[in-house]
Amino acid sequence: MVYIEHLGPPIWSTMFLLTGLFLVFAALRSVRFIPAHVLSAGVWAIYGGVILISAVLTEPPVPVVAGTIAMFLSLIHLAVARGCAERGIR
Repeated sequence: MVYIEHLGPPIWSTMFLLTGLFLVFAALRSVRFIPAHVLSAGVWAIYGGVILISAVLTEPPVPVVAGTIAMFLSLIHLAVARGCAERGIR
């Protein structure tokens, strides 16, 4: 987590901003719902995975709850993408 944060620009903020904008544009244009939610799920999964892996590697452990919530949000985005696919919404 610390290694990624020290690479330069605020990577997490940029990733969440870009996926949020992609979700907003997909909702406004009524297209690309599934790719928007899959991309957002990927970002949340990477973020949650990094937090959970850093919890194992550091002393004292970082907030495991934040990593668990991020992984849960990833699953929610995948569920929404699956629901859109079943309804025929692309």
